[in-house]
This record gives sequence, structure tokens and C-alpha cells, in this order.
Amino acid sequence: LTSVADEAPVELPAAGAGATDADLDREEGAEIEPGARFVRGASVRTIESLAEGCAGATALILDGSEPWPVGANANARRAFAGMTGLEEARIERLLGGSGADATEMLAGSGAATGVLHLAGSITGDGASARSLAEGATFSTVEVAQSLTGQVTDCTRLLAGLNGQGTLPLDVILDGSCTGGGSQQEMLAGAAFRMGSGPSVLSVRGAASGLAPSTMEGWLRGASGLYFADLREIHPMSAKMASAFEGVGGLESVQQGSGSSGLVLPSSWPTPAGADLTRAFAGASFASASLEGISDGAGVNMDSIFEGCASLESVAFTGTPRGYASSMRRAFAGCAKLSSLDLSGVSTSGMGGSQASVGEISPMHALFEGSALASGPSAGTGDAR
Repeated sequence: LTSVADEAPVELPAAGAGATDADLDREEGAEIEPGARFVRGASVRTIESLAEGCAGATALILDGSEPWPVGANANARRAFAGMTGLEEARIERLLGGSGADATEMLAGSGAATGVLHLAGSITGDGASARSLAEGATFSTVEVAQSLTGQVTDCTRLLAGLNGQGTLPLDVILDGSCTGGGSQQEMLAGAAFRMGSGPSVLSVRGAASGLAPSTMEGWLRGASGLYFADLREIHPMSAKMASAFEGVGGLESVQQGSGSSGLVLPSSWPTPAGADLTRAFAGASFASASLEGISDGAGVNMDSIFEGCASLESVAFTGTPRGYASSMRRAFAGCAKLSSLDLSGVSTSGMGGSQASVGEISPMHALFEGSALASGPSAGTGDAR
């Protein structure tokens, strides 16, 4: 970045004084000029809206040797939001204290061919990174060893990422988001766009982390994705409703290996009482192969694949250690579904009567509208 009109470095104020637009001499009509720089003050704790809306800036480089701003509850809310010309954003060691606020820090920023690299940042416990880069436009996003503090809030962290132009959108999460906080809708609605090559989402180095408090809607509605490599993702959350609902571009979901589609860990135990309602509903999958889907006791599988119009085969394999509590409409609307293996699902703990019809059945309308529908057990006559 550059300093203001005088082209001299801008010294940010010490803690207590606050960093405001006035401190940067940004009177109406003033501009941050190319080539100038910010010099950090030793005790700065807030950079809220520091460069918000600076559309002319093409590079943002923050790579100090120590975390900054300093101390607990440091604030970078919307610090670099709306910087729509950014071709490069390299941010390292930003916000190291507990309770840091990075809400919407880069929301709406980035250029079509831009690169975002966030490393070693927002590492304290109890931090907020809600909507950190929501609606941003980049071709490559890499988040490395960041957002690692306990109960860090990553709600809508990269939601609505907007890949544009001829380049594919690639997102890499490396050793990040491991502290067990919310990941609700973290990548929901991201437009990956394949461009001149396939778009890839990769999660690495997170398997030893804590299970998120929620992954509801985690990738819901994302489009144009060719390969989602989640083999090293953190443990499964108990709240997985709509986690991959409506995802477009992925042709399969499987575990352990693969170079396309959605690839999950070879072992990804389902917690007791997990809610998988609509977890994969309406997605573009043609095939699904999952092991241990009901390893937890009382797993809700209602509408888990409902509305997957391209789905032809499903295999739930393994020896179940728990049971599914409900499978209402699990495969309803899967018009092409012709092959189904349920050997890995136990229904031993289901409430009600599996043989009953109507909405009281925990398997109500299980195959309604699917190629497997036949006779009363399919529930085709019981929809209300």
C-alpha cells in the first residue's frame, strides 16, 4: 500500500488513540497513492477499515516479523474490504492475540486474476473471522497455519468467493481452521468456475484438529468445482445438515482416494446423534460410496441424497457400530438411482415401525420419485 498524498510513510497511533481515517489524513477526495507504505506503530491494536474501499491498490503486503496488531481483542474488522483491484494480497502474522476480530477483513476484495495468501494469522483463541473474505474475487486462495485458536469463528469465511475470467479458482486450506469453532456455510455459494482448467478445493493438515461445532451448509450451493480433496480434513462435526447440498460440478463422493469429485477421509467417523439431514441433497453426484455412515448412535439421515437427479448408485458399506435414527425421504427424487447397497447402515435403533406407512415411519417416502420406487415400502403413496 501507499501512504496518503504526501507520499511519506504513515505512522499508526499507539494503543488508546485508535487508528482512524483522520489519522491517515483521508479527507474527502484524498487517495492512497501507488508505491507508498504504512509503518506500524509498536502498540497498535485496531486497524478497523484501515484501507477499506481503496479500489486502486493492486498489492497488499503485510509480512512483519511479529504479529500485528498486538494484544488481546485486536481489531482488523473490514480493514481491507472492498479493495477490488488487488492482484496480490500476502498477509502474514496478522492478529496473534486472543479475541481478535477479523470480521469481513477482506470482504468483496480482489481482482479476477488475483492471489490471496494468508499465513500464520488470526491464531489466538476465541477469534472471529466471520465473512473474512466473503464475496471476494481471486483465482487462488491459500490459507496456511491460520485460524488455529480454539473456538475461532469461521462462519462464512470464504462464502460467495467469485472466480472470474479464464483462470480456475483454487482454494487451499493448509493446517487451518482446526480449533473447533463454527464453520457454518464456510464456503457456501462459492463460484469456482473451471475457466481454462479444473477448479480444486484442498484441505490439508487438519486431521488432528478439533471437530467444528457446526459444518451446516459448509459447501452448500458451490458451483463449478471439479475436485474437492478433503482427505485431511478435521474430524466430522455432529452438525452436518446441508453440508454439501446443491454442490455443482462434482461427479462423485467417495472416501480414501481419487483425483476428481468429493473425496473424504478413508475413516471419518460419524459422531453419535449426528445430523446429516440433506447433507448431499440436490448435488451433482452420479455415484456415492461411503463407509461407516451410521457408526454413531442415532444418526439422522433424512433426505440425505434427496433430489440428486444424476445419482445412479449409492453404496453404504462397512460394519455399522451405531444406527440411523431416521431415513425419511433419503433417496426421494433420485430419478436415476438404480443401484443401492445399505449393508453399512443399521436401523436397529430406529423409533416407530419400519414396516408402517405414512409419516410415522422413520423410512417415510424413502424412494419416492426414484427409479427404485416400487410398492408400498417405497412410500410413493404416502407423501403428504
